[in-house]
Amino acid sequence: ATSFFSELAKRQDGEALFNILPDIFSKLVGGKLDKQRQLNEEDFKSIIEFLLKYVSKEEQTESLLNILLQRFQMANGNPRLWGDLAYIMSKLKFNERSLKCLHDDFNYYADKLFEDAVYESFLTILNNAKKNLGTKPDL
Repeated sequence: ATSFFSELAKRQDGEALFNILPDIFSKLVGGKLDKQRQLNEEDFKSIIEFLLKYVSKEEQTESLLNILLQRFQMANGNPRLWGDLAYIMSKLKFNERSLKCLHDDFNYYADKLFEDAVYESFLTILNNAKKNLGTKPDL
């Protein structure tokens, strides 16, 4: 499977893989796989980290973030789904625009921050953004 995704990432300057990532994520998050193929948390995280290493362009990160935020908005009553979405977001490389988008869409996920996994992922996002963006005055 790793060579399949590696080859797919080489096609169309990475767009071939990027275009199917949202569909892959929707199959993996929130325990949507059938009972025989359920992923444990460790396997889920390792798959996400593997796939996201192919997301290198800022536009791709921003697009994925928007998709994930929209899914957060529609995800009601499923703490596992919230945690999975937040984890994926925590693995993205944030720039100023994506951080602003996260701030602007706060209402999409604000009511889910009481969940420990979600809260921890958002702390990771903020800590990584501080490291990556340095001490910009508007952060």
